[in-house]
Amino acid sequence: MKKWSLAALLLLAGTALAQPPAQEGDAQAMAARPLMVGDLPVGTVTVRVGRGSLSNAAVGVDVVASVTAPAGKATVRTEKTKADGRATFADLPVGAEFQAQALVDGQRLQTASFAIPAEGGARLMLLSQQDQEAGEDQAAPTPANPHAGAHSHGGNPTGSAGDAGEGTSDPSVVRVSSSSKLLIDLREDALAVMENLVLENTSDRSFRSDHGGIAIPLPAGAHEVEAIEGGARMQLEQGSTLFLREAIPPASSHTPPVQARFGFFVSTAGESSVILRQPMPLGIETPVVMVPESVHLTLAAPGLQAMASQTDDRGARIQVFQLASVPRNGVLSITVSGLPTRGALGKTIAAVLVAALVFAVVLGWRRPRADKRPEKSRDRRDGLFAELVEVERARRAAGAGDAPLTQRRAELVAAIEAADNASPADKPA
Repeated sequence: MKKWSLAALLLLAGTALAQPPAQEGDAQAMAARPLMVGDLPVGTVTVRVGRGSLSNAAVGVDVVASVTAPAGKATVRTEKTKADGRATFADLPVGAEFQAQALVDGQRLQTASFAIPAEGGARLMLLSQQDQEAGEDQAAPTPANPHAGAHSHGGNPTGSAGDAGEGTSDPSVVRVSSSSKLLIDLREDALAVMENLVLENTSDRSFRSDHGGIAIPLPAGAHEVEAIEGGARMQLEQGSTLFLREAIPPASSHTPPVQARFGFFVSTAGESSVILRQPMPLGIETPVVMVPESVHLTLAAPGLQAMASQTDDRGARIQVFQLASVPRNGVLSITVSGLPTRGALGKTIAAVLVAALVFAVVLGWRRPRADKRPEKSRDRRDGLFAELVEVERARRAAGAGDAPLTQRRAELVAAIEAADNASPADKPA
């Protein structure tokens, strides 16, 4: 999993945070990280507090937030949780550092510290810990029970959500929500693509597929496909399609969403741009795409909008973009440009050599059987020819319209032709 570790952290956190990663299996620490969303107004943060699970909302709890403005002025704000366990902080200054804490049943819970984004808002969760006995006394082992295993897989195991009621197998109730994210990074001769697709069940019944699971097709050329830790269980079939076979509880159940987390590589084949075309049977709502600034890649996609850049846990800047929604059975298409064309150098050299040979043929030059030219004349001609090759290489790199290089090429061709005409090499002795 090492090759996906950075991407997994970014995708799990929902943004790039200058915070140490949570320990594996620490659901409380992961919940305390913000999820950047577009359905909240700018400057709005909601903190949802639960006792052991989100279904057991902690109502009337004081959530105390520390807000440090970009100019350095610090303020403290307190909001009480409502009936749904949420405390809402509005009108926060963009760029301010935000951190909240709450005291629940003697446990002090604290969120991660992060900067208020310039686009949309942020959601956080604070969950107190309860022992198994207390949890069983308060609620039966239903989807809301923290011991159902939802945190361990990023979703609910098959049969653990909504078993008490009648389920549905209608795929139209499942959609890929706007909380979904992709990260595109650069590797040697390949793009590394990491995805966190958040699946949302819009019905009031648990969804179970009757046809082998939910199909997630991959772009053409995807290879080394691998699941990223923390996501739902998936299986790769036919080399190009992932199948997710976990039940998806209704969004109204307030259980953590089922998330498909995976990564793969797409070869660049020495080209300067690559088009990623991924079929989306369920569609996808305004996904977010992240690209490390250090790789100097540019993106083109329908509805592409630049958002405020973020900083990852190592201090590196991450470019953030939002894309237009893709309808059901549509295709998510992203053109990635600015790729290093390592193979292009060999192509250029080959093209220059071919061009040099063409020049030689055009000039009518042929190697004499016995070159009787003076050594100085031969050296001069060889030097002119070598310079012509370099000028042609530079001209191809700069573009055929480069006037100074084009003029120099013409001068060199004329000089070589004059040297050949002046040579007695082919004249009879």
